[in-house]
Amino acid sequence: MRKLYEDAELPTFECSPVADGRMDMVYKSSRGFADLAHGLIEATAEHYGDAIAVDVEDLSGGARTHVRFRLRKLQPPA
Repeated sequence: MRKLYEDAELPTFECSPVADGRMDMVYKSSRGFADLAHGLIEATAEHYGDAIAVDVEDLSGGARTHVRFRLRKLQPPA
């Protein structure tokens, strides 16, 4: 992106494993596109055939510019 737009402000993602099958992903951006990020997370899991649950916590007071996604891998039905 920066090759085309030198001054582009890109979002950041900080990922940290929490426990087996769980991960926290923190989204930060000056733009409130956390819902887009949420959709991309779910679509990526679906593409790779993984079932996940995503809990969303807005850390920016409703601006959607700083959001924690708590991802949990779901067990396939027996």
